Amino acid sequence: MKQPTERQTMTEVTIRKLTDTDTPAVLRLVQLDSADVPNGELLGAEIEGTLVAFAPISGGTTVADPFSRTSELSALLSLRAAQLRGHQPRRRRLGGLLHRDRSQPARPSAPAPPGASDRLLSQPLR
Repeated sequence: MKQPTERQTMTEVTIRKLTDTDTPAVLRLVQLDSADVPNGELLGAEIEGTLVAFAPISGGTTVADPFSRTSELSALLSLRAAQLRGHQPRRRRLGGLLHRDRSQPARPSAPAPPGASDRLLSQPLR
């Protein structure tokens, strides 16, 4: 017998700059998250018209409803705030492997075998 599958429903998410009319909702989130009231312009995330998270556009900590799933919204707010500031978000570097200075030749990871000089060695296929 087939188990019923959980159906996911789409919800409307809006990311927008907050205004003075959003002050009561901002203060509610500040109180729920035990956070300080941030300074400057704020960017908010609403789910179906209800403010559930906000972040300062100038950068800083996201304040969110601790009783809602907001981790993805926090990431969206950080990304959009970085775009509005004119900066690209920081990407993780993989040990510098992918981000080397292209003006310098690549250094070999191991010394070349004797007699190879700077040539690549190849083995015939068997």
